[in-house]
This record gives sequence, C-alpha cells and structure tokens, in this order.
Amino acid sequence: MESKMPNIDTLRQLYNDSPVARAFFDHAARRERDQSETKVDRILVRLRADGHEFRRREIIDLFRKMQDQGLGQFVEGRHGWPSRFVWSTGLTSVGRAAIGERQIIEHISSEDGAVDGNQKDPDRTQVDRSSQREEFEEEELGESLTGRDLDYGVALALAYAGDANRAQSLADDLGKRFPEDTSLQFNYLPTLRAKLALLRANPQQALDILKIAAPYELGLAAASIYNWPNLYPVYVRGEAYLAAHKGNEAAAEFQKILDHRGIVSNAPIGALAHLQLGRAYTLQGDTAKSHVAYQNFLTLWKDADADIPILKKAKAEYANLQINTNQLLGLCFANPMCVNCS
Repeated sequence: MESKMPNIDTLRQLYNDSPVARAFFDHAARRERDQSETKVDRILVRLRADGHEFRRREIIDLFRKMQDQGLGQFVEGRHGWPSRFVWSTGLTSVGRAAIGERQIIEHISSEDGAVDGNQKDPDRTQVDRSSQREEFEEEELGESLTGRDLDYGVALALAYAGDANRAQSLADDLGKRFPEDTSLQFNYLPTLRAKLALLRANPQQALDILKIAAPYELGLAAASIYNWPNLYPVYVRGEAYLAAHKGNEAAAEFQKILDHRGIVSNAPIGALAHLQLGRAYTLQGDTAKSHVAYQNFLTLWKDADADIPILKKAKAEYANLQINTNQLLGLCFANPMCVNCS
C-alpha cells in the first residue's frame, strides 16, 4: 500500500466535523505512548468508559477515513483476528495534532509498511519495546474484557436484575454483531436467552435453549485472563431445574460447578453453587446435605457485606431450614416408631 503524507488541516477538519473522531482523537491525545495497532472492539470499550455510546460501524468508518489520510491501514478482522487499525504514524502525535497541540505527525519506522490481511501475527508491526509492553498491559490487565465480553456481562447483569427488555436488546445486538463467534453463539447467547426465559417463568424453554451449549460449557469462553463467564450455562441450567422443581437434576448441575473449580476460578457462581445446591437438596427432602451446603456458602461469605440481598435471603432460608428440622426432630422423638429415626 503506497504511503500518503497526512494533512494536518484535513485531520483537524475531521476532528471538528465528526463526534466519533473528536472522541477518538481526544482519547489518543491523552495517551502517554503510541500503539502499533488499535482494535475496534477495544477502543469501543475505552470510549464507553469516557461516556460515549458509538456503534461499531462508526469506529470502522473513522478508521477507513484515517487510512485515506495516510495515518495507517484498517485491517478487516477474519480467521479469528479482530478488526483493527495498524498505525504507520504515532497515535499520540496524531491525536495531539488533531486537537491543535502539535504541528508535526510522527511516523513509525517499519520494515513491513502496511499490514497484509493474511499476516499470521497482527502484533508484528515494528514499534519500540516500551510501546509493546504497554499494549500487553492494556490487553491483559487494563482491558481484560473485549467489547463482546463486556456487553455480555452487562446483558447478564441486567437479566439478573430483572431488566428483561434491556437484556434482550443487548442480546439481539450481540447476535447481529458476532454471527460467527463460537463462544457467543454457543455459550453467551444461550445463557442469556435461557435466563430471559426464566424471567418469563418458562424453565422448560430455558432448558431447551441451553442444550446447544452443552458440548462447549466446560471450555474457557472469555477472551481475557479472568474467564469470568465460565460455567454460566451450567449455573443457569441448574436454576432452570430448580424453577421446574427438579431437585436431583439441579443438584447435578451445581455439583458440576463445584467439581470444576479450576474452570470456574473466582467467579461468584463458585460460591453461589453451594447455596443453590442447598436449595436443590431441600427440594429432594435431604435436610442433612442441605444443611451442609448452606453452611459451606455462609462460611465462604462470612465476611461479605451483610446487606447483600442474596446473602440475606440465604440466611433466612437457612434459619427456616433449621426451624423445620427441629420441628421434624420433635415429631420424631415423640414417635418412637418414626421411620426417619430408625
């Protein structure tokens, strides 16, 4: 691809005319170091953190205009690589030139120039070592969630908060944006749609929806080091069985989470599975196992804030379980022929 010298006046015109360009260049101007590339989904997350709500298409359109101005090359994502803008100029100098703080745009020295869409490793653009280190830190620590994972997390939180309409809207948007994403289509969306079915009091529909997730549910779903979405299809299936009053099946799902601690890591469902297991055992009428499960959960959360709703509910359920058990024991001791005590 032939290199074109950027025109600062044209760049500033783009900054003044386009809200998405203004937000992006303001963000670029605040950075301390350059990047070899900027991923579409990642900058969406950054701009949302700054209070902007842009669509993915708007970022792509901006990147194409930046390519036309000779700032680098936009590479359409394929074969598992994300859509991204590969810089031939210094990101920070571009941002500062756009907002009027600089008169010169720095160029990045590169042996390769433009990046071929078939290149095997999109991180091979030649930049200084400090820039590469910062990119690693941003990807692995500062931005542990991609746009896909972040939106899924928001949608799932909305579903658990009972906001079905907004959760459904986000789920539909994710399905349109990532039609060929395996994790999304076979893990995230079935989980979301099943949870929405539970909000509509339809546990059987939730169970049917989750069938497609079964072959993939023990995999690592998220593109981050935290992998927090792992085993959520299992957890929601367990909830569906509870809602359907199928204690045996529910217990099997929650036990599956406890049996795969290395996959669930420190996700909240790792502790909540104990609580749900207690509820499943209660449905089965197994008060002894139910007691143990509740105690395990309450022990894990002994230092949690006392006003967390699910913790308050768990304590109330456990207290009620103890009352019922004591009443049952009283009946048993009053009847020497009770089969439960034989």
